[in-house]
Amino acid sequence: SSESDCKSALLRQVVGWDTRGILTSDSLAKIVNANARGGSKGNMPGSEDGVDASPAARPQQRKVHHPAATQPATQDSNADESAATDAAVAAAEVHCPTVDANQLRQDVASLLRPLLKAVLQASCHLGPAGGTSRNIADMIVEKKLMPGWQAKDQVVRVKKFVTELESQKLFVHLGSRLWTWSGFPGVKAVPKPPLTGRAAVLRADSQFPEGLKE
Repeated sequence: SSESDCKSALLRQVVGWDTRGILTSDSLAKIVNANARGGSKGNMPGSEDGVDASPAARPQQRKVHHPAATQPATQDSNADESAATDAAVAAAEVHCPTVDANQLRQDVASLLRPLLKAVLQASCHLGPAGGTSRNIADMIVEKKLMPGWQAKDQVVRVKKFVTELESQKLFVHLGSRLWTWSGFPGVKAVPKPPLTGRAAVLRADSQFPEGLKE
């Protein structure tokens, strides 16, 4: 038919013009169908409604590369992080309905290292009553905040990160070695009892460079 011949001629013309293969098959089909209906007479193949489709204008046309196809690991990680934060916010709101969810999200977002985020998120699951470093480590495992973790192997690391969060004013000590997120309404910091015995010696040793110890 004349319509079929018209489509074939246009298709050959477009394919010959598109030597770099920039147009996709869907784009070709749209061009052919539009021109076969007499929609853009006088324009270069590929132009619609008078839009310039000359070779000079072609560099603006690019194939779309979807981030999901090139960075699946990053997107999965971001999705997991978002889900973990949503769960922490929900848990915090259950424990304390007046909690500032926006502040909690900002505090989580301010932390760059995954374990710091996990410690804060675990604290939100424990609520304003707080928990020990062991409780926090167990919650990290229970909520799968750090895949592959074994709590018994990580308590020392959790203690270190709890101290770091306290130094950033994101954690408060509630007494009896219990800790929680400082954003919970009504929580008050309680000074930690001084270390005694071997713990005091180890703390003192850790605060001096090797060459300055007596």
